[in-house]
This record gives sequence, structure tokens and C-alpha cells, in this order.
Amino acid sequence: MLSDGGLHATGMPDHPDFLGFDPETLDETAQRQITMLRFYATLGTPNYMNLREDVGHYVVTKDEADSGKFTTPDLPDYDLRIVGEN
Repeated sequence: MLSDGGLHATGMPDHPDFLGFDPETLDETAQRQITMLRFYATLGTPNYMNLREDVGHYVVTKDEADSGKFTTPDLPDYDLRIVGEN
């Protein structure tokens, strides 16, 4: 596994259509918003209806220091794929 498993603020911006209004993507945008709000509500995120960005790991820990941080994904079997390509 090639990951430190830690939390990092990646600086990745939110999806541009997430809070914007574009008639072409209205259904998709609404689904994104509903999904995120449901996720926040399920995890007991305070004031979730007023959040306007993805707050990251904060929804799990409720620690302001984790706002905007995400767990580093691992690369399972990365070394095996490299060996298989040779």
C-alpha cells in the first residue's frame, strides 16, 4: 500500500456545478446536493443545511482542524501492476 493514510488538505476545489445553477445540469446538481446533505445529516454534522462546501473529514471528527481535509487513498497492488507490465 502506497499511502500514509493521513488527512491532507488537497486544495481541490468543489465541483463547479455543485452550488451553481445551470439549467443543463439541474437534475445532476440537485442529486449532488441531496446526496451531500443526506450524508452530512446522517453523520450528525452541525449546521449542515448552511454548509456551502465539502468540509471533508470534519463530518466524521467534528474537529475544525479537519475541515477540508481528506484521507489519502491507497494504491492497492501498485507494485504488482508494475511488475506485470515488464
